[in-house]
Amino acid sequence: MHERYVIITGANSGIGKAAAIQFASKGCTVIMACRNLETSKAAHSEIIKASNNKNIHLMKVDMSSFRSIQNFCTQFISNYGNYAKNLPTRKHSYKTSLLKLITISLRVLLI
Repeated sequence: MHERYVIITGANSGIGKAAAIQFASKGCTVIMACRNLETSKAAHSEIIKASNNKNIHLMKVDMSSFRSIQNFCTQFISNYGNYAKNLPTRKHSYKTSLLKLITISLRVLLI
Protein backbone atom coordinates (compact mmCIF):
# COMPACT_ATOMS: atom_id res chain seq x y z
CA MET A 1 0.00 0.00 0.00
CA HIS A 2 1.33 3.44 -0.86
CA GLU A 3 1.35 6.35 1.52
CA ARG A 4 -1.50 8.82 1.13
CA TYR A 5 -1.14 12.53 1.72
CA VAL A 6 -3.96 14.93 2.46
CA ILE A 7 -3.57 18.71 2.52
CA ILE A 8 -6.28 20.39 4.55
CA THR A 9 -6.63 24.15 4.77
CA GLY A 10 -8.14 25.44 7.97
CA ALA A 11 -7.39 22.17 9.74
CA ASN A 12 -7.09 23.85 13.12
CA SER A 13 -10.86 24.10 13.76
CA GLY A 14 -14.33 23.11 12.63
CA ILE A 15 -14.84 20.89 9.60
CA GLY A 16 -11.15 21.07 8.67
CA LYS A 17 -10.11 19.73 12.05
CA ALA A 18 -12.75 16.98 11.94
CA ALA A 19 -11.58 15.99 8.45
CA ALA A 20 -7.95 15.95 9.61
CA ILE A 21 -8.83 13.59 12.46
CA GLN A 22 -10.74 11.27 10.12
CA PHE A 23 -7.98 11.10 7.49
CA ALA A 24 -5.30 10.68 10.15
CA SER A 25 -7.32 7.90 11.78
CA LYS A 26 -7.28 6.07 8.44
CA GLY A 27 -3.46 6.25 8.33
CA CYS A 28 -3.03 9.17 5.96
CA THR A 29 -0.23 11.68 6.31
CA VAL A 30 -2.06 14.95 6.98
CA ILE A 31 -0.61 18.34 6.14
CA MET A 32 -2.43 20.98 8.16
CA ALA A 33 -2.23 24.11 6.00
CA CYS A 34 -2.99 26.92 8.43
CA ARG A 35 -2.63 30.69 8.45
CA ASN A 36 -1.38 31.02 12.04
CA LEU A 37 1.04 28.36 13.25
CA GLU A 38 0.98 29.49 16.88
CA THR A 39 -2.78 29.11 17.27
CA SER A 40 -2.72 25.83 15.29
CA LYS A 41 -0.23 24.01 17.53
CA ALA A 42 -2.90 22.99 20.05
CA ALA A 43 -5.11 21.54 17.30
CA HIS A 44 -2.05 19.76 15.86
CA SER A 45 -1.45 18.02 19.20
CA GLU A 46 -5.15 17.18 19.57
CA ILE A 47 -5.30 15.60 16.11
CA ILE A 48 -2.22 13.47 16.82
CA LYS A 49 -3.73 12.31 20.12
CA ALA A 50 -7.24 11.69 18.73
CA SER A 51 -6.00 9.75 15.70
CA ASN A 52 -3.00 8.01 17.26
CA ASN A 53 -1.09 9.06 14.12
CA LYS A 54 2.16 11.03 14.37
CA ASN A 55 2.25 11.77 10.62
CA ILE A 56 0.48 15.10 11.05
CA HIS A 57 2.44 18.09 9.82
CA LEU A 58 1.74 21.76 10.33
CA MET A 59 2.58 24.16 7.50
CA LYS A 60 1.87 27.83 7.09
CA VAL A 61 -0.26 29.18 4.25
CA ASP A 62 -2.55 32.17 3.90
CA MET A 63 -4.91 31.31 1.04
CA SER A 64 -5.63 35.02 0.47
CA SER A 65 -1.97 35.66 -0.44
CA PHE A 66 -0.47 34.34 -3.67
CA ARG A 67 3.02 34.84 -2.19
CA SER A 68 2.07 32.68 0.79
CA ILE A 69 0.66 30.01 -1.53
CA GLN A 70 3.86 30.05 -3.59
CA ASN A 71 5.96 29.73 -0.42
CA PHE A 72 3.76 26.85 0.74
CA CYS A 73 4.21 25.08 -2.61
CA THR A 74 7.98 25.56 -2.49
CA GLN A 75 8.18 24.26 1.09
CA PHE A 76 5.86 21.35 0.27
CA ILE A 77 8.05 20.35 -2.69
CA SER A 78 11.11 20.57 -0.47
CA ASN A 79 9.57 18.43 2.29
CA TYR A 80 7.68 15.93 0.13
CA GLY A 81 9.71 15.93 -3.09
CA ASN A 82 8.81 12.44 -4.30
CA TYR A 83 5.11 13.02 -3.79
CA ALA A 84 5.22 16.60 -4.99
CA LYS A 85 7.13 16.04 -8.23
CA ASN A 86 4.13 17.28 -10.25
CA LEU A 87 3.75 20.52 -8.30
CA PRO A 88 4.96 23.72 -9.96
CA THR A 89 8.30 25.41 -9.45
CA ARG A 90 8.95 29.14 -9.13
CA LYS A 91 8.82 29.60 -12.90
CA HIS A 92 5.04 29.10 -12.86
CA SER A 93 2.55 31.82 -12.04
CA TYR A 94 0.89 32.05 -8.65
CA LYS A 95 -2.47 31.13 -10.17
CA THR A 96 -0.95 28.05 -11.79
CA SER A 97 0.60 27.13 -8.45
CA LEU A 98 -2.74 27.42 -6.69
CA LEU A 99 -4.56 25.44 -9.36
CA LYS A 100 -1.95 22.69 -9.35
CA LEU A 101 -1.96 22.58 -5.54
CA ILE A 102 -5.74 22.22 -5.53
CA THR A 103 -5.60 19.62 -8.31
CA ILE A 104 -3.00 17.56 -6.45
CA SER A 105 -5.02 17.88 -3.23
CA LEU A 106 -8.20 16.73 -4.92
CA ARG A 107 -6.38 13.86 -6.61
CA VAL A 108 -5.13 12.68 -3.22
CA LEU A 109 -8.62 12.90 -1.72
CA LEU A 110 -10.05 10.82 -4.54
CA ILE A 111 -7.47 8.02 -4.31
